[in-house]
Amino acid sequence: SIRRASPSYAPDLRLALVHHTAGSNGYSQAESPAIVRAIQIYHVKGNGWNDIGYNFLVDRFGQVFEGRFGGIERNVIGAHAQGFNTGSVGVSVIGEYSSLTVSAKARDALERLLAWRLDVAHLDPATALTFTSGGNPRFPAGIPVFLRAVSGHRDTGFTDCPGNRLYGILDAVAGNVSRIGLPKLYAPTVTGMVPGPVRFRARLSAPLPWTIDVQDEAGRVVASTAGLGSTVDWTWDASFAPAGAYSYAIRGGAEVFPAVGVIGAGALQLGVSQVAADPPTVTPNGDGDADAATIRYSLTVPAVVTAVVRNVLGEGVATVAQGWRRAAQHQLRFDPAALPDGVYDVEVGAQATGGRTASASVRVVVTRTLGRVSATREEFSPNGDGRADGIAFRFELAAFAEVRLRVLKEGKWIATLLAGSLEPGPQTVEWDGRKRFGKLLDGAYQAVLEVTDSLATVTVVLPFASDTRRPQVRVTQRFPLRIWVSEPALLTVRAGGRSLVQDARAAGVARIPNAPRRGPLRAVAWDAAGNVSLPAIRR
Repeated sequence: SIRRASPSYAPDLRLALVHHTAGSNGYSQAESPAIVRAIQIYHVKGNGWNDIGYNFLVDRFGQVFEGRFGGIERNVIGAHAQGFNTGSVGVSVIGEYSSLTVSAKARDALERLLAWRLDVAHLDPATALTFTSGGNPRFPAGIPVFLRAVSGHRDTGFTDCPGNRLYGILDAVAGNVSRIGLPKLYAPTVTGMVPGPVRFRARLSAPLPWTIDVQDEAGRVVASTAGLGSTVDWTWDASFAPAGAYSYAIRGGAEVFPAVGVIGAGALQLGVSQVAADPPTVTPNGDGDADAATIRYSLTVPAVVTAVVRNVLGEGVATVAQGWRRAAQHQLRFDPAALPDGVYDVEVGAQATGGRTASASVRVVVTRTLGRVSATREEFSPNGDGRADGIAFRFELAAFAEVRLRVLKEGKWIATLLAGSLEPGPQTVEWDGRKRFGKLLDGAYQAVLEVTDSLATVTVVLPFASDTRRPQVRVTQRFPLRIWVSEPALLTVRAGGRSLVQDARAAGVARIPNAPRRGPLRAVAWDAAGNVSLPAIRR
């Protein structure tokens, strides 16, 4: 082997970068292995790199080749995108694609390779992220760069790679990648330590039965749970569990690649671990939504804790003193109101007896671009009766931004209400329930607002419901007056010449106080979506 050193590994995989080799497209299928070997020789002996720069290569016939040595399922750090190698996987299509079209077989192989590799990393190919540059001529070290989970080499530096024709299909490639091999499990995270509470979280591509199992070092199951849905969120109370190493597995059925790992190892040594920010992007504009972040971390032994906030230059710009903390999971509040917009690292440092020190950090983006997000109502009734037929979503922009507003139901796309660039100022998007195909069904929905500025993408989810059905009412008892209603509603009653109003907060029988014993009776129910019932009448 001509490799110069052993491989290095990143702690996680955050994105895929697509390249082309910029060589000839006229090679035969039998010549592809020799081309890969020639690229390795050039990268090692010509560039002085440790191994071939790419993690994978794909030829025009659909053959896939392993690139840099170290394990195809592991986060091997390559040398394919200066400043962006750690935490990325580099895939290069053999050939030149500035003017030539990528073959159908190469595209299919690229999509299937990315679908598998991102599934192993539990990375959603349809997402975007802010990646901090390690330094190159275009993006100096510390500069945050907004990237798609499947991006091209040119997104990270001064280059035309992977060519205009290949780069032009990357959005479609990412869309196909997101649909291959479903269902999938995304973004598993585990925070906490043993002993103490340990929280498991993940997201499934569709509502599915899911399980979490925790085993001790002997392989005995010491904790487990199960649920149903697209959101996985469970806290194991390990307060009385002995210190040690525990393995866990988050599963979503036989067809889902599970998330596995170990917690609790090394509990007798000082360590700061599982540092996480919630939310990772804060908008300190005083609207009460994501104005500050909660920083969670775990200590393996008791220690004095101090958190230092550092800017992209590594300079400390704020300090949060926590004091003495026991060995457990803790949290602190990061309020960036006094800081300008930017990317910051919150470094949690611990000092224990005997001069032992440890630290870990988490990145937090501060941006005031988005604020005051709201919906005009929680329910609407798009049935054309003139009452609550539409819903509006309002927000304010403090700066120019790319904005996308989508309607989802259980994670599935229903409609895109807005996609484009907007100037600063108040914004209103109205919707009457129309969509491209079919009729909007009654049920619960989510309006997902994504605002991207030069720093990050801020996502806000607003739940709402469509309800076009009339509530139903029935008088079950004349005195004392009791009325059955089919759903939560406002009851207006005219009884014996008196007008009464009662808020029925749940479906079922509601008691109407102070109603006259005799006289004609008329009751009507209004639900939150503006639907009105047929009257219930007694004479």
